[in-house]
Amino acid sequence: FIKDDKITVEVRISITRMEGIKFVPEVDFTDPNDPRHDVALVIEGENIYVSRQYLSLHSSVFNALFYGNFTEKDKKEIELKDINRMEFLEMLGVIYPSYK
Repeated sequence: FIKDDKITVEVRISITRMEGIKFVPEVDFTDPNDPRHDVALVIEGENIYVSRQYLSLHSSVFNALFYGNFTEKDKKEIELKDINRMEFLEMLGVIYPSYK
């Protein structure tokens, strides 16, 4: 409508379909039941659940650990020593996709 030589427009939008925007759920590294996780890394006595394949894509060290000639490659739980748990979680937050 027009009032005082100004036009006021009311718009209502209903989104029925979206393209180009992909929701990536935040990863919970403490959830042993997440189907994306297939190994537990024990750091400072606590389990961090991750994907062997995903970490291997981003790290030649993890690729060697998980798929190389090491006894750890067949274990479901691998202890990592001399690693700060919070710093490791920060690193995971960088390499895992997320839209926080």
